Amino acid sequence: MAKKDSRNTGKTNKSKTEKTSTKAVPSKGGKTVVRDDSAGETETADSEKENTQYMTLEEELTLYRNFMDEKDSDKREAAWKELSEKFERFIRWIVKRCLSERSQYTRTDLTQDAVLKEELWQYGEAALYKAVLKYDPDSRTKLTTFSRLWIFYDVRDELDFRLDPSGIKFPQGYHGRMTQVELPDDLVFEQDTEVHMPKTAKPLGEYSAERLTLQLLETLRLCSDKENPVSTKKLKEDLQNYLLHKHNNNTEQMEDDRTLNKRLAEMILELGGNKLIVNDENYFGKIGADKEKPVKPVKKAPKIKSMYYNHLFDRETMDSLIQAVCASDAFSAEDKNRIVGKLISTMSSHYYNPLWKNGEVRFDPKGISGRYGNRRHLTENIKIIQKAINHNAQIRFRFNRYNEKGELVPTRGKYIHETSPYHIVCYGDNFFLVGMERNSDEVKHFRIDLMTDVAIRTYEETGRYIPIEYTGISDKELLRDYWDPEKYLSEHAYMGYGKPEKTVFKVSRKEPTIYTLFREWFGDHFEVAEDPNDPDSLLIAVNITSYGACQFALQNYDKVKVLNKDVRKEIAKAVNELNKKYGKTQS
Repeated sequence: MAKKDSRNTGKTNKSKTEKTSTKAVPSKGGKTVVRDDSAGETETADSEKENTQYMTLEEELTLYRNFMDEKDSDKREAAWKELSEKFERFIRWIVKRCLSERSQYTRTDLTQDAVLKEELWQYGEAALYKAVLKYDPDSRTKLTTFSRLWIFYDVRDELDFRLDPSGIKFPQGYHGRMTQVELPDDLVFEQDTEVHMPKTAKPLGEYSAERLTLQLLETLRLCSDKENPVSTKKLKEDLQNYLLHKHNNNTEQMEDDRTLNKRLAEMILELGGNKLIVNDENYFGKIGADKEKPVKPVKKAPKIKSMYYNHLFDRETMDSLIQAVCASDAFSAEDKNRIVGKLISTMSSHYYNPLWKNGEVRFDPKGISGRYGNRRHLTENIKIIQKAINHNAQIRFRFNRYNEKGELVPTRGKYIHETSPYHIVCYGDNFFLVGMERNSDEVKHFRIDLMTDVAIRTYEETGRYIPIEYTGISDKELLRDYWDPEKYLSEHAYMGYGKPEKTVFKVSRKEPTIYTLFREWFGDHFEVAEDPNDPDSLLIAVNITSYGACQFALQNYDKVKVLNKDVRKEIAKAVNELNKKYGKTQS
């Protein structure tokens, strides 16, 4: 029986004649929120009728039971196909509602974006699949009602991400963002360097108030951080240095201290006190402002003794990011230089990392990625596959092997694989796609570096993405909400196909490295028990494919013994082949 979910709202339909401006509904996390009808959150009587006319409760229950029948794959496939068709109109209606609601914030009619509508519909269909797995037929709640919030929240969350990847929700009527002023890569300030006027520098005069504000902000970003705060006096010196380097302007005084202090106070208030930090707990009180609600214009501001620009990453985090990029085998040497350079550019000029000097990574990236040659082929494949996964779309590709010249050649001639991609995993030194071939119930693994001509599948008539297939997935753990890559890789050691089965290995309790061995291969996913027939031995059970169990036993023949009969037969076949190849050992 499926477990009830917090989004199972029971009977939530309101009377068609009821008139109200707000209503309370359960949110995705189970909390109750109030929604405004004027924002498009409620339906009219006609729209409610339009979206509940598909099936009766008994018809839904029949399809649900057929879909959950794992013994009959044909019945399951037919049930999902009918469910998908019946709910398509319902999902598209929810997509239209979400697009209409968000249109008021973007001042763009999102409902006219056909590509976006199709992509959101695919997300809605994936949400329906999850809702069906969570549905409790004994609740007597219609599947349409139960799945409604699942679909609505998944579609809306994806739409919000598309509209604003940073996660910042702008108020209605907001038209744009302030862009940063870019500087040349070689623009670096030394903390204690005096300002020396270049021979060609000229007094070009003062800048507008608006431009000066941006120049001050950029100077603070480049010349200050938590470990290197600046005073008003030091900021003026750094600003002069900035103008010399970027504009060749040697105008010494841009504005008087009183005006500068007031301008800085306005900048601090506008940024909420989170981007520009003043090392004075009483600063907001001195300028007559509330730190939490800085809305009043500043009339008078004190001189600042210590302030700094609060960068996106602190030094410890930046060190970790750069180390992760340098030590990764997913990027080429050129990509590592480019990425680390971008990361460094977000810090102040005081930041130093031993892995970066003079615009280049000092850590030899070929020490990790060198044996693969050009990694751009791999990274481009990963980008396309991940995009398909994000859009719930199928992909097509050729699978290859290397020939004697080190060239990739197709393994099956002109055959094109058509696959529903679910996840990308890293096993050993290679990246693998976990996906299901079209018209197949078997989940397979493909080395991504051996794939060529990778593309997202689209319909010829409309050009929209072909949605991935969920039918045939008997293991819900492949779905994103249940995905545990560590557990999956432990169950599919050596990236073997097939369904994992419980396999028992007999080991000596006197072997000092046995726990290290099993933890290295299976993490926490194994169970240890006493051997009732041998006090000197232990029994360790793991879930693993037959192929993986055979390979593990052969590789560690001196430490483990398999007890499962079927696996022992496969090992015996492998041993016989080894005997034929190398000859029987003499006793």
